[in-house]
Amino acid sequence: MGKTYTLTVQNVKDLAGNSMENPYSVNYSFKDQTPPFLERISLLNSETIRLYFNEPLDATTVTNTTNYSISPSVSVLNVELDPSLKIVTLHTSSHLYEVEYKLTIHGIADTSGNVINENYIVTYIFTTPPTVVYFHPVDPRSLRLVFSKKMNTQSATTISNYTISPTIQILSVEIDTSLTVVTIHTDKHQVGKTYTLTVQNVKDLAGNSMENPYSINYSLPDKRPPYVEQLLLLNLEAIQLHFNEPMNASTVRDTSNYLISPPISILSAEVDSSFKVVTLRTAPHLFEVEYKLTIPGVTDSSGNEISENYTITYIFAAPPRITNLNPSYYAPSNVREGDSYYVDREFRISFIPDALKDLIWLKTANNDKFETDPHFLTFSISKSAKVYVGYDSRLENIPAWLESWESTGLEIHDEMGVVFQIYSRHFSRGDVVLGGNNGTDATNMYIVLLKGTDEHIEYPEIPEDPYQTHETAESHLLYQNFPNPFNPNTKIRFYLSKPDTVLLTIHDMLGREIRRYEIQAASPGIFSVNWDGTNKYGQQVASGMYLYCLQGKGNFRQTKKMIRVR
Repeated sequence: MGKTYTLTVQNVKDLAGNSMENPYSVNYSFKDQTPPFLERISLLNSETIRLYFNEPLDATTVTNTTNYSISPSVSVLNVELDPSLKIVTLHTSSHLYEVEYKLTIHGIADTSGNVINENYIVTYIFTTPPTVVYFHPVDPRSLRLVFSKKMNTQSATTISNYTISPTIQILSVEIDTSLTVVTIHTDKHQVGKTYTLTVQNVKDLAGNSMENPYSINYSLPDKRPPYVEQLLLLNLEAIQLHFNEPMNASTVRDTSNYLISPPISILSAEVDSSFKVVTLRTAPHLFEVEYKLTIPGVTDSSGNEISENYTITYIFAAPPRITNLNPSYYAPSNVREGDSYYVDREFRISFIPDALKDLIWLKTANNDKFETDPHFLTFSISKSAKVYVGYDSRLENIPAWLESWESTGLEIHDEMGVVFQIYSRHFSRGDVVLGGNNGTDATNMYIVLLKGTDEHIEYPEIPEDPYQTHETAESHLLYQNFPNPFNPNTKIRFYLSKPDTVLLTIHDMLGREIRRYEIQAASPGIFSVNWDGTNKYGQQVASGMYLYCLQGKGNFRQTKKMIRVR
């Protein structure tokens, strides 16, 4: 209506065959006499309504706020008309949710002057927008939330509508049949760490979006009891516990939370700045006696108490007997702080680190500091041992025979300020050969200490992780060995998801097989193998890194690394 057209007529003939002399053209239009009407209404938010009309409108009448009224009690504050002259946006005072409103439109006209029908009324309701009413972190790899109403499946499962900070990748989102419960599957969270989940732009079945983003801080609470990852027998009067997580300082400093039998008094308990390492100072232990350390009452930083009757068994290895000593004037001895350490000088030791106390010393002679013979010092040991050499730090270059030894980072000091840097190497039962010192006038002869390596430590079972999901795993799982590093024993645990015959093999880093175990499992469950650090010939393997591999039927194969220390 209202559009102008042109009709042209030409070449039409009469009955006698005469054509029109000239074309006939006329302009015409059909006058628009129909009032405008509303095609649809869109409720953008509680203060914005958009009206879609069927035809262009007169700007003057349509932008006049007095031509609109909303009941109950909502004011029209401003009206905008878009360039098409067909879309009108009303800015209003706030509506309430779930209240029925009536919009009355009067006096507005189309571009032909046709006025909308008197008392043109539209009824509408602002539906409550969806929101999250419940949230729960299920486990380190899944989160669950519940919406206030049924949600649009496509919108609710769109990964970009969810973010986690610090960044954890969201792998998938699923919604249950109620259309209200959403589960978010993620990469693994860190237990005890705080994260923020933000949910936005998710729509309900009616197409209503969340009015505001939903954000919540959360963490997965630590539910697992603490345990000792490693026990170090520093010396006969000091043992060191390495816990798997930060501990409650007051509980681990309380000496009444430790009991050693046969009875050994615990004099103090010191915790380091990480709150994971506790050093127990004790009355002297004896070599080759089996002790049991029971730890009741200690808790981690989350308040989880260590497992009931948590007990570690340990034995201090006696030092090796030294025979065939050459030079013969060298002498085995027990050297403590304040004692002399050479056979030909009264130089005295001022500091020995805990890890090197209570060891057997070979008192050397300072007069031999110029020796260069690569076979200068020889002796025999009755059993395997770790030999330590303390070399004067003032010497710029260590002798060639010492280059293959491991630098421990430890130091021994004497009362004159000489610092000996400590190197170590493992020797099996039999002969030990050390070279000369290659020293100078201004330096000292090296020192020698020995420690037996056949100490024995047995740990309790690692407590189950409450978040462990092996019971739903579709495949077998190989766990990290414990303890790791280890000496001489370690436990290798694995989960079998179904009955199977599996092969557990241990290899060196060149791929050579060291040991193998075949396990036949009649049912699913957790299984373990204790490895005593020996090869298939019963010989102790050297220190270093090893691989252990679990193979099952089909294509299952899983490999992990472990470290043997001696």
